[in-house]
Amino acid sequence: MLYWLVIGIMRILMLFRRIELTVYGSECIPKSGPVVLVPRHSHWQDIPAVALLTAIYTKRHVTFMAKDDYYKNKIFARLFDRWGAIKVNRGKADRTALETAKTKLQNGQLVCVFPEGKRNDKLGKLHAGWAMIARRSEMNPTVVAVNIYWTSHNPMRANIHCVPLELIPGEDDEAATERLRRVLDGFEPLRERWDGIVRQPGDCV
Repeated sequence: MLYWLVIGIMRILMLFRRIELTVYGSECIPKSGPVVLVPRHSHWQDIPAVALLTAIYTKRHVTFMAKDDYYKNKIFARLFDRWGAIKVNRGKADRTALETAKTKLQNGQLVCVFPEGKRNDKLGKLHAGWAMIARRSEMNPTVVAVNIYWTSHNPMRANIHCVPLELIPGEDDEAATERLRRVLDGFEPLRERWDGIVRQPGDCV
């Protein structure tokens, strides 16, 4: 399968320190059952980083929700199709994509939703689709907020912090998304410290 072939290549690169990930809170991602990952999105490398994170710590395939812009490029379109990604048509409520993601969760799979919908240097507007998917699945999935920060002196070195985010009964999707924003905003003061030359403690892989 192409997905695991790419994962294997990236793990070889890690052996030669071409890619370095320092991970905090990996235990928040369960090794079985429905999971929704909601990472911050600031670089294109975030996608392979999430794939590596889940492969190393849970040995699980992650289904990405990918915006339709990626499918305008034939290479990316083929790659995402082979990876089993869910195409999301932006600018409208894509019910087909939502239903597909819901089915994945009902089958006990792991789904990744970038709530910003696009890359941003600063934390951008968060959309509530992730919460809608999690609730509509009726599976009470584990939700994990993921902050990924690529250091400026080495674009292939990242600090990744995983934090569980509880789905509160009766809370609407927008309120849940505001809580997610506060979690991700909480990492902003750490960015300067994480950008130092000295590696911070964590699960270095």
